[in-house]
Amino acid sequence: MQSMSSQISGAATQGYPFIGTFAAYYGTNKYADQFIQAAFDNVDTAMDNGNAEFSKFTQFGTNKFIEVATLTMSSWMHIIIRMQDAVELCKSLRYSQKKVSEVPIWDNAVATYHGMGGAAGGTMGQLYHLANQYCAKFGTCQDGPGGTQGMAKANEKAYTHFNAGKQDLLDGKCDLAESSLHQAAVAMLIPLVQGLLYHAYELDLFKEQREVVQGEAAAFLHSVLPLVHFCSQGNAAMIYNQIKVGNGKLANFEAIKFSIEGQYECLGITCEDIGGVRDLSDPTTYQNRGFPCGAFNPGDTPSVGGGGDVIPDPAPIPVPAAPILVPTAPSPGQQPTPWPTQDEVPTSTPTDPPSSVYQLIEYDDATEDGVTYALAIGLPLLSVLAVAFVVFRTYMKKKDSGKEFDSGETDGASPDDETQDDLKVENLQGEML
Repeated sequence: MQSMSSQISGAATQGYPFIGTFAAYYGTNKYADQFIQAAFDNVDTAMDNGNAEFSKFTQFGTNKFIEVATLTMSSWMHIIIRMQDAVELCKSLRYSQKKVSEVPIWDNAVATYHGMGGAAGGTMGQLYHLANQYCAKFGTCQDGPGGTQGMAKANEKAYTHFNAGKQDLLDGKCDLAESSLHQAAVAMLIPLVQGLLYHAYELDLFKEQREVVQGEAAAFLHSVLPLVHFCSQGNAAMIYNQIKVGNGKLANFEAIKFSIEGQYECLGITCEDIGGVRDLSDPTTYQNRGFPCGAFNPGDTPSVGGGGDVIPDPAPIPVPAAPILVPTAPSPGQQPTPWPTQDEVPTSTPTDPPSSVYQLIEYDDATEDGVTYALAIGLPLLSVLAVAFVVFRTYMKKKDSGKEFDSGETDGASPDDETQDDLKVENLQGEML
C-alpha cells in the first residue's frame, strides 16, 4: 500500500493533472506517504500547506487516520494514476499494438477500486465498499427507504465510466478513454465529500468528539482539501481550520457544509450526488440541519453562530511552481474546475464492436466475484499447479527408470536429461514469480 503513494515519479507529476493538483498544494507528490508516516511516528507534517499536527493525537486518533487515509489518499490516487498510465500507454502505441498492454493496467485500477470486501477487505474493503457505506448515511443508494440500501449510485456512475474507458481502449480511442477517466474520478470523489460532511456532523451536532472521530474527519479533510483549495482558497482555509488535527472539537457543521457546497459546480458534483445526512430512525427524513443543499427541513432548529456564511477568498496563498491542471478561461457566470469540463473532452460513445481477439468483459459491480478474484487467485493458482505438474512428471520419470531422487545412480537417465528437467522447473518458477 505504501508504494501506491511513495513511488510516484516526478515524470508522472509532469503529465498527470490529478497528482499535480495535490502536489502543488502540499508541495510534494509523495504527500500521502508522508502524512501516513507522520501519523505512525506521531509527529507533525512539514508540507507547504495543509499540515497535520499529529503530536496532538494519541494512538487512537493516529490509528484511525492511518486506516482511512490509506484508502482515501493512497488508494484513491493510485487508481487514478493507473488509469492515466493506461491512457498514456494507449497514446504512445501504434494501433496494432494497442489493447494488449494498456487494458490490463486499466483492469488493475478497477480491481483495486473494488477490492475483495468481506473479511479479506476489512470493515470497509476498498473504495467501492466505502461508497456503499456512506450512501446509506446520505440517501444516495439505489434501493431501500430514502435510498439507504443497496449499491451506491456513485458506484454505478464509476462503473459506467470504467466500462466505457475499457471499451475505448479496446477500440484504440485514447482521448475518449481519458474522458472516461476524468468522469470516473468525479464519481470517486462523491464518497470522500460525504465522509467529510458526515464526520463534521458527528463532531458538531452529535457531539461525538472522540479522537477516533477526529482522526477519521481529518483523513477525509486531507483527501479533498487540495481540490477545494483549487476552487476557493478562502473556503478551503476555513474548512481546514475547522477539522484539522487538534481542532475537531471546534467544528461547525453548517460552516463546513455551506462552504464546500459552494464548490460543487467547480468539483463537478451536484447536490443530488451528495444527498443529506439521513435520520437513522426514519430514513425518509434528514437529521436536524443535515438536509441536502437546496432543501430545508421544516423542523430544523435555528443555526447557532451564523456558520452558514460562505467565506470570501483571502489574499492568494503562495504555492510551489508545480504543474497543475489549469482550466481554460471560464465564460461569464461559469466557475473554473480542476477537471476538464464536458465541453473540453468528448463524450465516450463506444459504438464500435470490440475486437474479435480481445473481447470486452464488463466489470460486475453487483457481486464479489469476477475480475478481482480471477486476477488475485486464479492466475497464481494455475502457475503453482503447472510447476507441481512438472515436478510430479519428473519424479515419475525417474521412478519408472528405477532412480530415486537422493541416489547417485543414473539408471539410464543421462545427466543432461536431469538438467533439462530441472531447468524446466526453474523456468516455470521464474515465470510464476
